[in-house]
Amino acid sequence: MPEFQVLRTDFLSILSLIHATTTKVALALKPERPQHKAALEPLNNLSRRVAALVHLVLLMRSRNALAVQKEYSTVARNILDAILSLSSTLLSLQSSSDLSSEDYLVRTGGVHDLIDEAKKPGRLSINNRDAVKRRWQQDHESLVDALEEVKELCTAREEGDVDDVADDGWDELGLEPSQPLTPDELERAEAVSRMPFQRSGLKPLQILALIKLTTLLHKRVIADVLTSGIPPLSDGCLDKLDKLSNDILVNSDDLISSLHPPQHLPTTKSAFSGLNETISSIYKILYPPQDAENLEQRLASVNLADQPAAASKSRKWFETCSQQLDNARKKVVATLPDSPA
Repeated sequence: MPEFQVLRTDFLSILSLIHATTTKVALALKPERPQHKAALEPLNNLSRRVAALVHLVLLMRSRNALAVQKEYSTVARNILDAILSLSSTLLSLQSSSDLSSEDYLVRTGGVHDLIDEAKKPGRLSINNRDAVKRRWQQDHESLVDALEEVKELCTAREEGDVDDVADDGWDELGLEPSQPLTPDELERAEAVSRMPFQRSGLKPLQILALIKLTTLLHKRVIADVLTSGIPPLSDGCLDKLDKLSNDILVNSDDLISSLHPPQHLPTTKSAFSGLNETISSIYKILYPPQDAENLEQRLASVNLADQPAAASKSRKWFETCSQQLDNARKKVVATLPDSPA
């Protein structure tokens, strides 16, 4: 079985060949003066190269690195769809009387653009960890935006800026404007964390502490696990992390949406539970439990002095973050009626 880097090199080489071949096909079959005989060879070459591209993607799939093969599969599928569109356009133009149509040039340019984009330096991941990192970085931007949404929600109510909250444009659509948070709803949205997070410089602000800490955790996974490789993870674990990033984003969005007045507590509880489960799954991947011990027990039993400095520092950070997340969780639970702490 070829190494992934060999497959990746072959993948890019085939893309270059397809780029050149589609140009030859388009020139040979241009509607104003088609050269059908001259088009036979480039069409045959295009068919072989498309088949080779599909074969490479299938080889990548067999390597059980789902995140990176999914990325390459998506690129290949988009290019093949563009080639199919070009083929359909060329066929239709051969039987059309509109010899001035330049649709085939647009379709050819579409194939070229996709290939040029895929071949840009750094565009395609070099391994599975790199592919997962890209997904987490994309999701992190949305997670930061979600945190800002909670800040604005809490700040508007704290400053008594009721007019700004109510006058949000919904009345222009014939819908009821948003209502300001009630004191109980505000307390639930803020869930203030009173313990400073020394290593990150976090200060006790009146915002949703759980979302803030979740955002910090998400950022640290990118920096330590997906950039520095601490702790090192198998492709199988990386594939699980690939999905969990999206789970964090979805659950966070659901939780934040449920905080807008009037709040619907069952939705809030469901989103809160989903976010907790996702965070727990991330910790289990980073530091798998042994003999049914929970994360805090295992971290407390580790002699950090016996680990490399970078690994020790990283593990200590995740230990502190876990404790802070637990504190934030308890504060949120305390604001939910009929919810045990």
